Amino acid sequence: MISNGNSKETRIKNLAPMKAILMLSIVLLHSMRVFGGGWGPCEPKTPAPVYGYIAEWLGSFAVAAFTLISGYLFCYIKYEKGGYEKYLPLILNKAKRLLVPYVFISAIYVIPIHILLFGTEDLLVSFALGQAPEHLWFLLMLFGVFALFALITDFMYRHPVWGGVIICVLVCASMVLPNYFQIATALRYSAFFYIGFILFKSDRVSNLLFRIPSVIYIVVDLLFFAATKVIRGDGMIFKLLGIGLTFLLNIFGAVSAFIVLQKLFEKHLSDNRGLAFFAKHSMTIYLMHQPIIFLTIKFLNETMPPTVIVILSFVLSLGLSTAFSVLMYKTKVTRFLIGCK
Repeated sequence: MISNGNSKETRIKNLAPMKAILMLSIVLLHSMRVFGGGWGPCEPKTPAPVYGYIAEWLGSFAVAAFTLISGYLFCYIKYEKGGYEKYLPLILNKAKRLLVPYVFISAIYVIPIHILLFGTEDLLVSFALGQAPEHLWFLLMLFGVFALFALITDFMYRHPVWGGVIICVLVCASMVLPNYFQIATALRYSAFFYIGFILFKSDRVSNLLFRIPSVIYIVVDLLFFAATKVIRGDGMIFKLLGIGLTFLLNIFGAVSAFIVLQKLFEKHLSDNRGLAFFAKHSMTIYLMHQPIIFLTIKFLNETMPPTVIVILSFVLSLGLSTAFSVLMYKTKVTRFLIGCK
């Protein structure tokens, strides 16, 4: 048992609904992100920079925390439940869960809407080579993290300090390598996976982090985020400082989200039926939501105020994606196509 807070078993139970909350956060941030500029099918007719900042803040931790949770769960399955013993079955399983839906959803849904909104330029590089496959980059990244981490996990489990050194080398390599099939992104996100891995492995580390009040995590994270906006300038030094601060923000935000959400579930959200429902459908909602947001923005940009666009983008993308997921769960074949059991 963990001395501070819930047991490890309870924390593992909390992971699925936690991922549901993070998924809802991603849908929300994508509903707002167009107002940050440089994203989506068109520039917003009416500026609303506050939504852009909220989206950027949510984006600073949501996917990183998702990846951290995957590392936490990986350590639990492998070293407490005896799973993931052989490399090839693990990779085949992750290919079914991640690569099959990547190909299926890209072909029937994301690419057609991408062509409709953005044309065919760079289509091969973006999707076939995986350099910029819209939101589906997450699937390729996570597959790459699993494929890499499974090769070195036993060494990292026995030698966590050297494991940290390896992760630092991988993150540095990600800055210079090409990003075909999201390989460079996978190297970078291996840091968050490893942090989740260590949080499960080390009771000492996790107990220390859980002693810190949630309000401290939230306030420091917001201050950290503000610092990344304030510290700007020209030249290589400012560029490197910006990269370093942003990455540290991502790390702190991912850990903060994990700790704060675990505490939230401990006190208020245990056995929440709504979150249990969204936990079941979270992956499919993620697969489907972004093109719906693009279409909503495209059609409403000229006529609706920003707040209405944000609300309708969120509600429509969440509602339609959830309905699609419920339908796809009806048969074994369709569940396979979306990466679900």
